[in-house]
Amino acid sequence: MTDQVDGPFSDEAVSSLRSDLKRFLEENDLDPTDCCLVGSVCLSIRDLREHGDIDVCVAPSHRDGVGEIGDLIELASNKYEHIGISDETIIYDGTYHDDVGGIKIVRPEIEYSHKLYRQWEKDREDIALLDEYSQETDEWEPDLVVDDYTPSISHVATRGIRSLRRDGFKRTIEHGIEFTRRHGPLSRRSQDDYETKPTSIPARAVQSYRQAGLKKTVQRGIRLVKLADPTGLLQRYTKPRRKIKVGTLAEDELKLKYDPADFIAAQYSGAEFTRYDLVVYLLAIKEHRGDTRGGFDLYENFEDHADVQPLGEFLDAVDEYFEQQDRPPVPIGYSSEILDPEIAACALYDSQQEVEVTVEKPDVGVKRCPIAWFESRDFTDAELAALRTEFSALLDEHGVLFEAIIWPPASDYFEEIVESLVEEERVHSCTRLTFDRETFGEFVHDLYATQTDVRWEYIEKKIERIGEEPSNILSVQIEVPDPRIRERNSHEMKEIKERYRARYNPQIAPDDPNTRRTIHATDDYAHNRETRDVLEEYEEKALSTHEIISRDKDALEEWEGMAVGECKILSYEKG
Repeated sequence: MTDQVDGPFSDEAVSSLRSDLKRFLEENDLDPTDCCLVGSVCLSIRDLREHGDIDVCVAPSHRDGVGEIGDLIELASNKYEHIGISDETIIYDGTYHDDVGGIKIVRPEIEYSHKLYRQWEKDREDIALLDEYSQETDEWEPDLVVDDYTPSISHVATRGIRSLRRDGFKRTIEHGIEFTRRHGPLSRRSQDDYETKPTSIPARAVQSYRQAGLKKTVQRGIRLVKLADPTGLLQRYTKPRRKIKVGTLAEDELKLKYDPADFIAAQYSGAEFTRYDLVVYLLAIKEHRGDTRGGFDLYENFEDHADVQPLGEFLDAVDEYFEQQDRPPVPIGYSSEILDPEIAACALYDSQQEVEVTVEKPDVGVKRCPIAWFESRDFTDAELAALRTEFSALLDEHGVLFEAIIWPPASDYFEEIVESLVEEERVHSCTRLTFDRETFGEFVHDLYATQTDVRWEYIEKKIERIGEEPSNILSVQIEVPDPRIRERNSHEMKEIKERYRARYNPQIAPDDPNTRRTIHATDDYAHNRETRDVLEEYEEKALSTHEIISRDKDALEEWEGMAVGECKILSYEKG
């Protein structure tokens, strides 16, 4: 650990921490680069208050056999996991910690987020201290504050399994009860200040009702609906009664416009896409308009099993749709479910920019049509393959597939990473591109130009660090049924990025584990489309292009012994 301390830190507090930490590191044969101090020390080094115990987060790969030193130092594993930040991220991603004289100390915004989520009695004073500090300092990074994290089901399940193994059944039940008490809809926190609030929407509604009454709670709910509205059109309406009708009563004349990706994503139920009938109609439309073949046969087989109009009548309806100057909107239900898949298919075929919809009350129950519906009937393997291929193309065309770029420094691990991604995610395509170093630099520059608030000095340095001659990358398309997009950032993709960075960065750059040399990924649907445009442009500039996993079964190639055919199946059928 160095003695030099830069930043708004107390020399006295840092000196004390260095002395206390030194013995712990020596006795456990640990390097300070594999540890990060978490908890209240981020307040004490800023002279906000004194810290109690020293909580140390140790990287999982260095944690075996590590003991505590008396009553002073405690191990703190997975401290911020409940707000979507892993130990590896805290330790190895410099965004989330300060390097204070060779000691890594968690950023105050992360501890603040933890306390906002936990809401223990003792947290309130610290929240107030950090609120005041954020107003007085220029070093506060508001983008680091996590105030809307929603754990995925798999994340909660993993935590439950880990608790069972570590603490046993009784303690796991107690943890679950405590979690529900603090964050469930019936939580009973102090009602002194609505801004000190639970994070779940039901709990916030109950608390608001207790504090402010029904009228105020309804007004807050309307504001929340407006902020969460995927179409953005509710911003144009100011009357609460009008806004309530959009979500509950729905007026037939009110028309909204959806981004096609949001429109398609709304047709998932859990992890399953439920409207493959939409794909059948799309294939028939494409053959009717001369784009492809095979759609008519698939439609007629579908007609034998479903209550749909004959092919000829459907094609007449398609012609009528495209002959109209003012195309009809797509009827959807209160939860954005498609009520007329024929019109929806025409709209998706016709438009790349937006899908106009109208909210209506369903006359009957909405029919779900997942891929399992087709698999359980006598559709041929070729027809099932056509359905999956067209579904994948639909997601790609409208930017629903998220893009992951595996960087050149990870080239020795390409095969291992692809196999892991196929096992853990829903991979739809994977292509290896080879650039000369100059073209690679241009590619990275254009890739980051699709983002906002880019630190170009950092990007130029990154190009120097990760570029090679030649430079090989992997371009991977991933289907993410529940991306959990908040403020143009997918929490699910962020977790994927951090998992692979933590797994491979220490191997790729053992002397510089903070550098993000493994993976880059897109943040939302618009970013997906922009990144895909850049990739397609640079595919023409690449020295070589090699498809590893393709939507076109005939285009699949073997790559260093990988069972690509199995990858193809997993990419579509992995549940």
